[in-house]
Amino acid sequence: MTKEMKSKKYAGVFYRDLANGDRSYFLRLRIGGKIKRFAIGKKSEGVTEAFCNQEKIRIVNESKFGKGVAADLQRLSKVLPSFVDMVDFYIQTSQCAEGTKKQVLYLKNEPIAEIPNPTRYDIQQFLLKELSRIKPGTVNLKMKRIRGVYRHAIAHGFYNGEDPTFGMKPFKGEEARRRSLSHEEIVTLLEAFKKKPRHYLFLKIALCTGARSGSILRIHRHDIRDDGRVILFNEKTDQRQGLPICTYWQWTYKGAYTLPKEGPRRMACWKHSEDQRGPMMRTNLRNARRTAGFSQGRLAAKVGVTQQALSKHERATSAPGHFSTIRLYEKALNVPAEHLFPDIFNS
Repeated sequence: MTKEMKSKKYAGVFYRDLANGDRSYFLRLRIGGKIKRFAIGKKSEGVTEAFCNQEKIRIVNESKFGKGVAADLQRLSKVLPSFVDMVDFYIQTSQCAEGTKKQVLYLKNEPIAEIPNPTRYDIQQFLLKELSRIKPGTVNLKMKRIRGVYRHAIAHGFYNGEDPTFGMKPFKGEEARRRSLSHEEIVTLLEAFKKKPRHYLFLKIALCTGARSGSILRIHRHDIRDDGRVILFNEKTDQRQGLPICTYWQWTYKGAYTLPKEGPRRMACWKHSEDQRGPMMRTNLRNARRTAGFSQGRLAAKVGVTQQALSKHERATSAPGHFSTIRLYEKALNVPAEHLFPDIFNS
């Protein structure tokens, strides 16, 4: 344990570096003519020097004016940025990965962003409501992103209030993965699709690579490489990655089926080989959604369709049933309908 160190930024704030790599914070204040020591907490618990300074102001005001008046003084002295402002600050100044920034950007379209300065109760109610419709792991990820926004703003002096997520514990749930198929089950599954060659090949590539169905449907013929790899697009990270596949299935895919001479030569044509529009002509819709910071679920709720329907609209495997739905897309994303649905408007 090292000696006590004085904060270079805030008077009266001290810290001590612990043997386990953590750091404990405390205050030394003159209260009633005597020097008193107040323990605040550890860095691993989310305590920062800025938080200690806020506690110092609260303690001094309480000793002078009493608790009620001190709370009013502290409330009046704060001009706090809104939650949306802190999200923007995080995106502009954080050095985190682009994927993390996208997840933080999605927070601007969550109900919690409608509250300028959400309290701990507001955040808890938001997370509990989310827990009723999505898995605990996803809710915990949202809580982690909200906490990261507050801690980043506090650490850089952008937000001088208290962290409302301090001490909040993650939700527990059954996060165990589903078991994998046994060898006998794989053989049985493939035998069931022997007479459906396109489905059989789709299954075989899925079993060889472990890719999601959306990634497999986006495979072009030139993505099957001669070195025994298939190039897959990861929809989660917006990146391409190469995975090895069996040489036999590599050449089976490249030579077994004749895809349409016109239009995109990709696996998604298995479903709509007659449709010359192409199943991925609505990339503008997907890109506009991501630029606006909408997740598929949030945009679907705003437009009034299911998330599955929105996914089909983006892949162009189906079209909106009503023209009013197209106009709702246009209004929500602030992009002309002709740009979002070029195949429908022939543009």
